[in-house]
Amino acid sequence: RSDEHVRKIMKELYASFITPFDRNDISDLALKMDDIVDYIEGVCTGLDLFNMSGTRVEARQMAELTLQAVKELCVMFDHLSDYKSDSVVMEKAIAVGNIEDEGDNVYEQGLRNLFHDDTLDEARRGHVVGWMRVFDRMEGCLDACDAAAGVVRSVIMKSA
Repeated sequence: RSDEHVRKIMKELYASFITPFDRNDISDLALKMDDIVDYIEGVCTGLDLFNMSGTRVEARQMAELTLQAVKELCVMFDHLSDYKSDSVVMEKAIAVGNIEDEGDNVYEQGLRNLFHDDTLDEARRGHVVGWMRVFDRMEGCLDACDAAAGVVRSVIMKSA
């Protein structure tokens, strides 16, 4: 459904004479939002494909950070129509960047713990690769959240 929304946005964007801000920024923002959905879908697919029955602490932490980032993006978008005078837009865009930075730390710790887990028996060693792929997708999702917020930060800076 996300891809359908992007197509609709692009169709409307190219048919519009006047846009609320630069059409390239609108296009970039739509694509970055689609990336977030794609990464979330990739995480779910990875958990299924790699037959991940359990979880890891860092995966839960990254999921919580992703939820926080998406909530911040929602508030940011609720205020976006008045981005030139509403300071909440920039505050939330910056908050998403901070959450992404925290996610980088959790990601690195998750990989470190994964590769130094002496409790994994030989039969479960294959899960290391699976978790590595899932962690990569989770980190990519947080990066995509920050990239979407980055487009908004850029729009605000251009209008300052």
